[in-house]
Order: sequence, then structure tokens, then C-alpha cells
Amino acid sequence: MGGEREARDPRSGGVADETLLRQSAAGDNAAFRLLFDRYEPLLSRFFVRVLSSREDAEEAVADTFLKLWRSASTFRAEATVRTWLFRIANHTAIDVLRRRQRQPVVDTSVPPVADGEVRPGEDTELANPEAALVAGYQRERDHHALRLALAQLEPSERTLVALYYFEGCSYAQIREITGGSQARLKSRLHRARQRLKVHFVRLRDSDEDLEMLAHPSADSTVDPRRLLGL
Repeated sequence: MGGEREARDPRSGGVADETLLRQSAAGDNAAFRLLFDRYEPLLSRFFVRVLSSREDAEEAVADTFLKLWRSASTFRAEATVRTWLFRIANHTAIDVLRRRQRQPVVDTSVPPVADGEVRPGEDTELANPEAALVAGYQRERDHHALRLALAQLEPSERTLVALYYFEGCSYAQIREITGGSQARLKSRLHRARQRLKVHFVRLRDSDEDLEMLAHPSADSTVDPRRLLGL
């Protein structure tokens, strides 16, 4: 993220993030609203994936932007606004997860695939309804198992997996968000992925979890088996 150009959303007149943040620091509510509109969808997606709860995600987004507003005057452009925002979001998510560790709550009712999205093999499945039913069931089971497996990770591991595999952040970008060396980051990510794989296989193959897995689909934009090398 450090090497990225500041976002310039055409809907907000192409104004750069840094400019909007400076204006926000000066008390410009309209500028802050533009910044919120620009990044709220991105942060909502991140928090839903990490926290597995729409309600918690909404609160975390509000908390993150409140922290951004309060600290806007301290921004020194050492990183992009996007990186700085994700740094705040990462800490916010970890705090939420740590608070609920004693009584973990997993809400599997996360956003479904967007209308019009074409899944691999869709044409073939239409020609074979029985195969489509079996494949669809297995996809749902995999996605729910992945969501439940994520909930088994430690908070810092969970946000790390989300940043790398779901948000598509590079090692350099994640280092700017979380700190630490690249070697340590790779090691942490490798361990987190291995733990995630163990939990995923156990949940996917356990009949005891079928009732939980019967709820609406988890995030269908990621292929769990490809992610975990299965």
C-alpha cells in the first residue's frame, strides 16, 4: 500500500485521499463523508469476513472511522490513507475478537454471491441438475466450514489471513499495516494457513457441524480448497 497512489474516486471529484483527510482534520464534515463513502464498503467487507457478524462489522466500521476522525490531524503521509485506515481497522478487529474470545459467537449469515456472478462450471451444472445439487451442497459446506475455521484462529492470525487471502494485500502492504519483518510475516502467515487447514478439514468432514453449516452461505467469492491447497 505504501507504493500505491492515493485513491481518487471520480464520484468525489477525483479528490485524493490525503486531501480529504487534511480537510477532515480542519473540520470539513463533507470531506470526511466523502472519505467514508469511499472506504466504507471495503472496510465492511473486511470486518464481516474477520468478525463473521454483520452487527459487529457495522460497529467496527463506525469505530474505525471515529478513530480516523479523531486522529486525522496526526497524519503525516508516511503511508497512504488506505494503509493507515487498514492499520486502525486491523487493531479494531483484533480488539473485538479478543473481547469475545471467552464466548465466541459465529454468525454464518454473511453476504451471498452478488447477483450476476458466474461460478465455475455453471453451464455444465445447468445441464445436469443432480450434479448441480451435489456440487452446490458441497460448495456451501466448504464455505461454511471455512467461515467456522477462521473463527478458530487467534485474533491476529485471523486478520492476517483476511488481509492476505481475502483482501489481496501484498507482504509489503501487510507489513505497513501490522509491522514486523517480511520473514516473520511469512512465517506467521504459513502457520496461520496450516492451522486454518486443520480446522477446515475437521469441520467440513464432521457430521456434528451439519446443522451449523445449513445456514445461508458464507463468503462464496473464495474457493476454500484452492486457498488451502486441498
